[in-house]
Amino acid sequence: MKKTILLLLAAMACSWALAETSFDFSGSLPAGWTATVQPRGFDERGAQFSSSSELTSPEVTNVKKVTVECSCNSAEDNEFSLTVSVGETSFGVKQLAKANDQQLDFEVAEAATGVLKIVISKGSKKSVWIKTVTIDGTCDGETEEEDPLEGLDADYVYTEPTTIINDEETGSNQPYTFIQNNIKVVCTIGARYETYFSVNAGATLTFIATQPMKAIVVKGLIKKGFEAEASSGYIDYADADENEVEAEQVLAVTDIDSTILTLSCDKQMRCYQVNVYFTTTPEIDIDHSESGYSYEWEPTEPTTFNVTFDSLAYMDMSEMLGYASTDLMLFDRKNNYLLDLVVFASTIEAGTGRELETLLPVGTYPINDEYIDNTVQASPGGYDSFDFPTYFLTDVLYDENGYPHQYEPYYIVSGTLEVVAVEGGGEFVVHATSYNGTTVNATYMFAEGEPIDDAVTNTSTDRKVTKELREGRIVILRNGVAYGADGMRL
Repeated sequence: MKKTILLLLAAMACSWALAETSFDFSGSLPAGWTATVQPRGFDERGAQFSSSSELTSPEVTNVKKVTVECSCNSAEDNEFSLTVSVGETSFGVKQLAKANDQQLDFEVAEAATGVLKIVISKGSKKSVWIKTVTIDGTCDGETEEEDPLEGLDADYVYTEPTTIINDEETGSNQPYTFIQNNIKVVCTIGARYETYFSVNAGATLTFIATQPMKAIVVKGLIKKGFEAEASSGYIDYADADENEVEAEQVLAVTDIDSTILTLSCDKQMRCYQVNVYFTTTPEIDIDHSESGYSYEWEPTEPTTFNVTFDSLAYMDMSEMLGYASTDLMLFDRKNNYLLDLVVFASTIEAGTGRELETLLPVGTYPINDEYIDNTVQASPGGYDSFDFPTYFLTDVLYDENGYPHQYEPYYIVSGTLEVVAVEGGGEFVVHATSYNGTTVNATYMFAEGEPIDDAVTNTSTDRKVTKELREGRIVILRNGVAYGADGMRL
C-alpha cells in the first residue's frame, strides 16, 4: 500500500504505519520539505530547479532505498547530479541523463533513520525536475504546513491599488516575511533596506492576499540578464540584456486571478513600490528597448542649424564588430558643434584610386533604424551619462583633454548622408532631422592629400586616440583615460 503526500494549502501528515511513503512534487513542495533555492515553477514533470539546491524532508525511519523520479533537459555528460543521504548515511550520487520521468534508485545495505536530503547539482542554465521521491520506510511524526493566509484579515477591504513599500530594514541574503496593508510578502532569500525590498538571483518572491489579485506592477530595478516566471497570469518585464534597468514599471503581472502569486527570478530584483490591483488592470507600459535609452535630454523647441564642419575623426569598426560599420565625428570648433554618425559601411582601402579621398564609397546613405548595409544609424536616445549616435551637439564645452563634457544633444532619427567625389577630394553632405523636429544641414569637405588613416584623428588638435567596443558601446581610449563615443569620461 502506498501513501502519496500532496502539498495543498491545508496541513498534511506523514504516516507511522506504512512501509512505503511517497512524496509528490508535481504541484508544490510536499508538506514539511524545504529547499535552499526554491523551485522555479511546477508542471507535470514536477518541481523545476534552475539552480543548485538542497531538498530536506522531515525525519524518516528505517530507510534502505530511496527512489527519485526526475527529468533533465541537459545533454551534457556529468553536468547534473543528485546526491541522497538519510541522517549520516550516504546513499550515493547519480548523474542525470537528458530524459523525462527517469527512475533513479539509491540503496544501502543497512536501514538508516534521520532527515532525508537530496542535493541537486547543476552547471548550466538547463533545469532538473523532481516529480516524486519514494522511500521504503516511514515518515517519523506529523508535519503541518503553515496556512499561507495566517496573519491576514479575511474581512479586509483593499484599496485600488493597494501599495506595498518596505517599512523595516533587516539586512541582506536572508529569508523574510512581512505583512503590509493585508498583503503578505514572503521571500526565500533577499534583502530589506530603507528604500526597497529585494529578491536574490535564483530565489522567489511571493505575494499573498485574502482576495484574488488582478494585477501587480513593480516600480524598481532589475539586474542585467534578468528573467522571471510567474505562478499565474501573464508576466512582462523590461529588457535588461545589456544593462540593469530602473523604471516606474520594471515588471508587471496581469490576469493573476489568484490569492497567491509567486515570482521566480533568475537575477536580483529590487522593489521600491509594488501596486496590487484587485478589480482593474492598469495600463502597462514596460520599456522593451534593450538599451533603455531616452530622448528626454533633447530640447523640445525645433530649430534649424546650417553648419560647415572643419575637422574629422573616424574609426572603421568593421573588423571589431563583424559587420560593416564606421564611426564619423565631425567638428566645428569655432561654433562649438559636433556631429557623430555611425555609418553601416566600411572605409575604402588604401590604393583603390582617387575615390579613396571620399573615405566612404560614393553614394547616399539614409538615416533610419533598420541597421542594414549602406545606412546611417538613427539614434535611440541616451542615458543621463551617455548618448548613442547618431547625434548633433551644440554649445559644446571641452575638457582639458579636448573632449566635450557639456552640451545640448539633438538625437538624429531621419535624413541622409551623401558622400560626394569632388575635384581634388571629397565631401560629406548631411540633411537630417532630430527626434523633436530640429533640422541639421551640414557639409564637410576634405582635399586631396589630406591625411587619412585608420586611427581616430582629430585634425584640428592633431591628437590621436584609439577606440574599442565594450559591452556593445564605443569607448575612446586616450592617455589611459576612457571616454564614451560622445566624449564623456567613463
